[in-house]
Amino acid sequence: MSPWKNKPVHHWDNLDVCMWVTSYSQSNNLHTVRPENFADVNGEMLSQMGIDEYQRREPTHGTDLFIAINNLYHRDAAYYRSFVQPPQPSVPVQNNNYNGMS
Repeated sequence: MSPWKNKPVHHWDNLDVCMWVTSYSQSNNLHTVRPENFADVNGEMLSQMGIDEYQRREPTHGTDLFIAINNLYHRDAAYYRSFVQPPQPSVPVQNNNYNGMS
């Protein structure tokens, strides 16, 4: 398994990004994609790039890459949210043993 598959997208370094672009383009038969167009980008930067930047870097398949990476971000977010327990509301304890005596 490739290192990029073992960590959240926002932790990817430049090499992870290029490896993902290569893997994604090969598995989706996007033969014209050039991973080197993303060599100066890390995972955090990917999250900040708009669709126009993906299209500038990869005119033919930039939209495909933009959609795919956003799907990965949502997958990562859902995965990490599953570990967070919502806070339990604090409810005052009621004494049900009240015997009417003051």
